[in-house]
Amino acid sequence: MHKRALLTVTGILAAAIAAASPASAGREVFNNWHVHNGLAGGRPAVFFPAILGVSLAQYQADQAMWAYCPDATDKVLLPNGQHGSKSGAGVCMNERTIIHILTVESDQSPPAGWTPIPGSATGYYRLTPRAS
Repeated sequence: MHKRALLTVTGILAAAIAAASPASAGREVFNNWHVHNGLAGGRPAVFFPAILGVSLAQYQADQAMWAYCPDATDKVLLPNGQHGSKSGAGVCMNERTIIHILTVESDQSPPAGWTPIPGSATGYYRLTPRAS
């Protein structure tokens, strides 16, 4: 039951963030948000090009693909390993996609429907198309 509640809270938080603050390539980064653009002087692109199915060069060239992420403002909702297998959860987004991110303990499995982040043994993602 707690796992379902955490996923529901994460989903509600993602929907609220998406509705209140659509990502836009031409806007300033929100207070307490950062952008992973992979460019010199910016935040690394990390795994975002891989999970979005594009090369690093394609990702860097298309501002609509850049991942905008809150500066860990959702961490207060996490169980920190208590009452479940999740050790971290968050959400990032670009103009087309909400990117759900989840980490679990190394001896745990993610909930159904989550895909491993390339190169990570404990990180998983799920993509949700944004409404136009």
